Amino acid sequence: MLFEHSLPRAPYERLRHSFRAQQKLVDREAGAVAAAASDLAKRAYDPADALSTVDGMIARIEALKAKVSRVCRATWPFVLTLCCVSLQHTMRRRRDRLSRFSEPG
Repeated sequence: MLFEHSLPRAPYERLRHSFRAQQKLVDREAGAVAAAASDLAKRAYDPADALSTVDGMIARIEALKAKVSRVCRATWPFVLTLCCVSLQHTMRRRRDRLSRFSEPG
């Protein structure tokens, strides 16, 4: 039973690791965008300078979206495969265990 219990941990650990890495990335980028917005609000600015700052913030957010999407597309299929393998293994073990009890002898 211990072996079967550890099988779901692999997909969970992979998801947890991916989530933590993405959360750090989002926090870092959101902090940079918030700092740029705060800096823009505090200082007297030229409209062209403000436009370039806002364009830079938009570019950062779009890059962040692309990174997070790419990681999600790469992580989820792997985790689903791990879950399916784990489930198949567990079902095979249970079927083998039940067949031992149903055999005559």
